Amino acid sequence: MSALFDDLSRIIASPISRREAFKRVGGALAGALSASLGLARTSGILAAQVGGTSGVSSLKCSKTQFTCTSGSSAVCCSSGQACCTDVSGKAYCCASSASCCNGTCCGRGQTCCRSGTSAVCCSSGQTCCPDVSGKAYCCGSGKSCCKGACCGTGQACCRSGTSAVCCSSGQTCCPGTSTCCRTSAKQTCCGSGTSGVCCSSGLTCCSGKCCKAGPSASSPCTNARC
Repeated sequence: MSALFDDLSRIIASPISRREAFKRVGGALAGALSASLGLARTSGILAAQVGGTSGVSSLKCSKTQFTCTSGSSAVCCSSGQACCTDVSGKAYCCASSASCCNGTCCGRGQTCCRSGTSAVCCSSGQTCCPDVSGKAYCCGSGKSCCKGACCGTGQACCRSGTSAVCCSSGQTCCPGTSTCCRTSAKQTCCGSGTSGVCCSSGLTCCSGKCCKAGPSASSPCTNARC
């Protein structure tokens, strides 16, 4: 009985409306009465009534389940499952053979790859990467992250702002851009801001354009033909 009065005191002292307080007190008394008749356990009823939100307190799980709570959300997880929380703070369950991963469940041999509010499961040997927007993705074995792309052996990541490409062997990254120029074709990089073009041999870069040089050797872009 003393435990009942303690729980009633906690309900009354809680920062809730008078209507909600009456509802919880009534539930607690009903639970105590049921327990005295052998129909329920008082402790279980009181625990639900003192719960933080009505959504959690109203959830009823079976004998083989347990309540998985996170903030104001709750779900019933089966015995052996893991209680998890997604990126929004919502509760969910993962199988016993899986692990929690911000809203998804990773299987055996997989690892959780998180970046910002996104998450994916990377398989064994894969690398966890963030793209240019901060979203998580996976690159296969032997490949490297390139802000949304996966560069293979011999390739180089060429990044600029929110774009990225992989430059193959024999190519060079145009500085400050995401453009690959072919060194084998004697191309030269012609960049303007974050964009770039590749000028063929014999052409001059003039304000981000490939042009045929003008007559002045000291000022090849003067009177240049683009």
